[in-house]
Amino acid sequence: MLKVISILAILVAPAFADDKTTKLGLTLTSGKDQRHYTLQLADDACGSISSQGPEASDEIKICQRPDGSTDLRLEVEWSTHHDGHHIKNRSTVIASRGKSFELDGGSAKLNVSVQ
Repeated sequence: MLKVISILAILVAPAFADDKTTKLGLTLTSGKDQRHYTLQLADDACGSISSQGPEASDEIKICQRPDGSTDLRLEVEWSTHHDGHHIKNRSTVIASRGKSFELDGGSAKLNVSVQ
């Protein structure tokens, strides 16, 4: 019986671990260009992405903070440099799993999909 419980715990444990991780799909649009990134965050943790190319550079940092509800409190800092423009945005958003939100920086936008 103990072996059956142990095997069941091993099989079910990854499913429980996934519930504690939030996956974020990020799309940064600047001009006609779109760049796609993905982050996975545990509760009360931060993640960041930095990308530099010949024509554009992006930096994105997102922290997931406890909100005391089923919603997620995301602190988002992002910047991009493209076509001679430098855009920087810092926001705090209450988000829900399965939903998306957009942060408008003028000539660039960051779309965040919460999974």
